[in-house]
Amino acid sequence: MTIKSNRIAVTGIALAITSLTLSSMVAAQDRGNRGKTVDRTAKQFERIDTNDDDVISLDELTVPAVAKAEKRFERKDADADGFLTFEEMTAGREEPLDLTDYIEEIAQCVADVKEETGNENITEIDPENYLSPQQKFDAADTSGDELLDLTEVQAKATSTAAEKFANMDTDENLAVSLEEFTAAKTSRQETRSVVKSCIDEVLDEGAI
Repeated sequence: MTIKSNRIAVTGIALAITSLTLSSMVAAQDRGNRGKTVDRTAKQFERIDTNDDDVISLDELTVPAVAKAEKRFERKDADADGFLTFEEMTAGREEPLDLTDYIEEIAQCVADVKEETGNENITEIDPENYLSPQQKFDAADTSGDELLDLTEVQAKATSTAAEKFANMDTDENLAVSLEEFTAAKTSRQETRSVVKSCIDEVLDEGAI
C-alpha cells in the first residue's frame, strides 16, 4: 500500500471516529435535555401538589389560579375603582393577530398533521375556543355591564382551572398523577408547536 493510500485510509478512519463521536455527543445531549425536561416537570408537579400526596386535586389547581387572577385584577385596575374596562384589561399587551378569518383552515391543518403523523399527543383544536380579546372579555362579563369585577375574573379563573383539570384527569378519578400531568404537558407543547406551524402556513398561503 502506498503512502498516499495509507493517508486516505487513516483520514477515512479519523472521519468515521469523528462522526461517531459527534453522533454520541448529540445523542447524549438529547438524553440530557429530555432528562432536564422531565425533572422540570416533576418539580412543577411538586409545587402544585401542596399536601405532598403525590396527586394533584382540583383545589390544588384552582386555589393558586384564583389567587393569581386576583393579583392580576389589582394590577390591571389602574383607577382602583374595583372594575376593569376592556381597555384596562388589555393594557400593555401586544396586539394579537386577528385569526378570525383563518381559524377554520388552521383547525383543519392541525387535524391533517395529526392524521398524517399519527401523533396522538396532538389535540385537535375547536375554532370556537379561539376568541378575540373582546370576545373573551364579553364572555367573562356575565353581568353584561361592559365591566369586569373581581368575582367575574375569579369565576373565569375557576372555570379555566376546572377545564384544565378535567383534561388532565384522563382516568376520571378526581386526582391527577404525575404521569397524567406529564402527558398533558407534552400534549400541550406538541399541539402548540403544530398550531404555530399551521398559523404560519395558512397566513403564508393567504399572502400569496
